[in-house]
Amino acid sequence: MQTSTNELRREIKVKLTPPFDPSEADQFAALIIEHFFEVQSITQLLGQEINISSKIEGQIRRFCERLLKNEPIQYVLGYTEFYGRQFKTDARALIPRPETEELVDYILAQGVSAKSRIMDIGTGTGCIGITLALEAHCKVFAIDVDIDALNLARENAAALSAEISFIQADILTSKPGLGSLDIMVSNPPYVPQSDRETMDPWVLDFEPSKALFTPEQSPLIFYQRIESLAAEYLVPGGQLFLEIYHLAGPAVMSLFQEPRWSQVLIKKDLQGKDRMLKAVLKSPG
Repeated sequence: MQTSTNELRREIKVKLTPPFDPSEADQFAALIIEHFFEVQSITQLLGQEINISSKIEGQIRRFCERLLKNEPIQYVLGYTEFYGRQFKTDARALIPRPETEELVDYILAQGVSAKSRIMDIGTGTGCIGITLALEAHCKVFAIDVDIDALNLARENAAALSAEISFIQADILTSKPGLGSLDIMVSNPPYVPQSDRETMDPWVLDFEPSKALFTPEQSPLIFYQRIESLAAEYLVPGGQLFLEIYHLAGPAVMSLFQEPRWSQVLIKKDLQGKDRMLKAVLKSPG
C-alpha cells in the first residue's frame, strides 16, 4: 500500500499509546520508519510518500508487538548507536548507554595513542574496546566471561573493521595472562540487588542480569578483583578507568589507596551523578 511517512508514524504511535506516553511512542515510531525506509525523522514529518509491502507491514506489526511486551527498542531494531557508530545489539549483552560514551570520552581525553595497550574487561557488545581501537588506533584486548557476549563483540568488531584480541575469561577465578598494559577499563556489573524493585521491566525482563547485578553479600567484588589485576598488569603510570554505581563512589574510591595508587578521581556524568573513576598506578619504590 502507499502512504506517507507522517501518516505511518501516526498509525504506529497510536498502536503504542498506551502503554508508552505519546512522546516516547512517537520516538519509537520514527525509529521504526527510519529502520525500514531509511527516512530520517525530520523528513518523515514532511510526509514523504512510501510504498509498504505486505511483508514490511507484517514486520512493523511484529515490532510493535515486541515493544508492547516491554522488549527494549534496541533489541527490537537489532542495533543501537554508540559514539557515532551502529553496534549490533541483542539479548546476549547489555544495551550500551550514553554514560558509557562519556566514559570513552574521558579515556580518550587522557592521551591515548596508537602505542597504547588497553584491556577492556567485561566487553559485552564490545562498544568500549572497539571504539577505543577505532578512535585511537591502539591495541585492545577485550575480555568477557560469557561466550555469547564475546561472539556478539566479535561480530561488531568485524562489521566495524576493528582489530581486537578477544579472550574468554572469568576474572574472578582466573587471570587473562596479559601484562605491560597502559590502560585498563571496565564497566562491570554494579547494580545492587535492592534496585530490582524500582527498575524498568524492559531492563529486568530482557537484559542479562549477570551483567547488571552484583552479589548481595559482596557488592564490590568486581572492583576489588579489577584493582588487584590492574596493580599487576599496568605499567607504572598506567591508568585504570571504571564505570561505577552512582551511590558507590566513596566505597569504590576507598579500594585505591596509597602507596599503590595516585590521582584517584571520581568524575560525574552529565546528569551530575558519580559515574566514573580514574586511578593511576604508581611506580614501585
